[in-house]
Amino acid sequence: MSVTSQSIPAWAVVCAIIFFLFCLLGLLFLLIKETTTQGSVQVSVHGPGFVHTTQIPVTSPAQIADINARIQHARMLTAAYTSVLPGQPQPGQPQPGQPQPGQQPPGPAAGNPGQEPTQTW
Repeated sequence: MSVTSQSIPAWAVVCAIIFFLFCLLGLLFLLIKETTTQGSVQVSVHGPGFVHTTQIPVTSPAQIADINARIQHARMLTAAYTSVLPGQPQPGQPQPGQPQPGQQPPGPAAGNPGQEPTQTW
């Protein structure tokens, strides 16, 4: 779990006091906010017969978004991998026994006496 908080940094308070005494614009330093993120993101992996959980420390909201995007991409890849059943050809692969594109089907070689000249493959 991560927590993001906003606060006025110490240097802004010091500058506000110093510049308020000299030029009356020091109160503008109190408008400065510093955002800090502390904590970790929990990542869990579930599979047949196992569960793995880990905590990844984060220091900014961008890291949280990056970790979530990476986990979502990994889940998408595993879902695509498990959707292909073992023993079945993947889409785009020829069936066993079928010629691949650009290959000539099995049969008598050209010029054999048993082949007719008008026979097409």
